[in-house]
Amino acid sequence: MEVYARVRRAVQVDGMSIRQAAREFGLARKTVRKMMQFSLPPGYERKKPVAKPKLGKRPASTALISVSQPCFEVSPDVST
Repeated sequence: MEVYARVRRAVQVDGMSIRQAAREFGLARKTVRKMMQFSLPPGYERKKPVAKPKLGKRPASTALISVSQPCFEVSPDVST
């Protein structure tokens, strides 16, 4: 947001060209033009709502069964 304001001020108030502002701030000229077009940076909005999963949710009991059965045996601790 800070860079956005500095670029707009440099071009509009100080009279800097778009090409010079792009060079000084390390931006593309197209980006500087977009900054000049909008007073605030445009926010991001999804075009479509988030798609729901097609298969649905797994039952919680299935997840617990697979976790509760270990795949390996624990050997007793041998002290030396």
